[in-house]
Amino acid sequence: MITLTNALRRHAPLCVLASLLIGCSSISSGGSIREAELAITPTESSVSFSRSAQEDITALNLTAEQLGAPSELERNEQLAALPTTARRSLLIAEAWVLRAQNDLEVPLSLSLEHFLRSAHYSYEGIFGESGCEDGESQICKDLKAAYNRSVREIARLTNNGTLPPSPSESRYILDQQADNDPLTLSEWEVVLNDDSSRSTDGTLGAAGTGCQEIVNPNASEKLHARQCIPLVFIVTFDNRVTDERSRAHLSAINTVARNTLELHGRTMPLPTNDEGLWREMFTAGSTEAPITCVGDAHPALPTVLFLTPFIPASYEWPVIAAAVSKTPLFRDHYNFCVTNPSTTPPDAQGASSGEAQVARIGGALATLLPDLRTPSHIITIAQGPAADTNVKAIKNSLKGVTPGAAAPLAVSGALSFPAAPLPSNALPIPITSPTELSRAGSVALSDIKRMLTKLADPDDGTFGGVTRGTGAPLHEGRLSPVM
Repeated sequence: MITLTNALRRHAPLCVLASLLIGCSSISSGGSIREAELAITPTESSVSFSRSAQEDITALNLTAEQLGAPSELERNEQLAALPTTARRSLLIAEAWVLRAQNDLEVPLSLSLEHFLRSAHYSYEGIFGESGCEDGESQICKDLKAAYNRSVREIARLTNNGTLPPSPSESRYILDQQADNDPLTLSEWEVVLNDDSSRSTDGTLGAAGTGCQEIVNPNASEKLHARQCIPLVFIVTFDNRVTDERSRAHLSAINTVARNTLELHGRTMPLPTNDEGLWREMFTAGSTEAPITCVGDAHPALPTVLFLTPFIPASYEWPVIAAAVSKTPLFRDHYNFCVTNPSTTPPDAQGASSGEAQVARIGGALATLLPDLRTPSHIITIAQGPAADTNVKAIKNSLKGVTPGAAAPLAVSGALSFPAAPLPSNALPIPITSPTELSRAGSVALSDIKRMLTKLADPDDGTFGGVTRGTGAPLHEGRLSPVM
């Protein structure tokens, strides 16, 4: 089940808490009541911790009050008896992230410091000398999970690093001056994954998606294109957790370009975010761009263009598109884009629907890929009457191109699927895996893979000699559509 919005903090009614100590009347008397003023003793049940940490909590007989006060746990001599430093780091890291999740009416900078403290202990547990040489151990996976949860909240609370706390507000000096070729976050509209921060697959970092709209200012009329990339947030630290102050660096890495990261002499796998990427691409929003493409588009490759329902009309197509685009064979041979079939206005000169769509799609591809040669080859995947009409209009428009003139597009393959029937007054159910596809969705996925495999066949396929690695030129001449 996809959760589109999920606040990590749990906000309990302040009136109920305050009435236990000073009465609700004092809330209405003016001023904000902070947690420290209420003198609440923080507590945390051991069941909220990972199983690895629960074993140590039981062995040390730690109380809920002790677990709810991680600053005291840092000084607790009992934890020194744990077999490894990594186990101590895990317990304290999880205590800090749980403390931060339960912060009530505390300054934002203090809540951020709590998450930074958790990330710092996790980071030291992962990369410390007696830490995670065996990255596949459960302790190390739990440390990475705690780290990922904290990093996600650090990114969220700082608006992706653009609003760090002042040095006087926190013991951490947070900046974006990390190595590893980070993205310039101010150029991207970032959405963080709600479900990836609790990943236990051993990858490092908090996954999300970044999208940006590109405008071609040199065109006679403004041409727009939108591209999206999967990204991962990472926080690195310059100092030990025992130091009074530490500098922390928040960065985002484009995982289309790289899926591992070198840190402290180790190669760390980064989480994949294909489904999250495609959910954002299939979200209409307020973009003026006629198409949205995965951010690794290459001018020598044909483009698979989805003219299929957007969220929330369908949650199946993001899963189908993700399954196709992450297949190595297809990733090496195709660009991947989407367009909303329900928005096809004619151009300002009143051109026909087909001509307008060819101009919009061709112009958007040229904006995204300035070195694009014409005709730009597209393979259309359509569902429903509106999409069928659009594809037919595009094909008819291209048939009417004046002999000798250069057509901006060439439809080199096409698949069309009937609209999915829905019961009256029913909304589609979000899904996250191809195993959850309906029978019609599974058939569509199989048909798409079959067609793209045929087109990419090295001997008989139309695009068999064209790969992302070689950047070979496309074949000359008009290509026969594969229906």
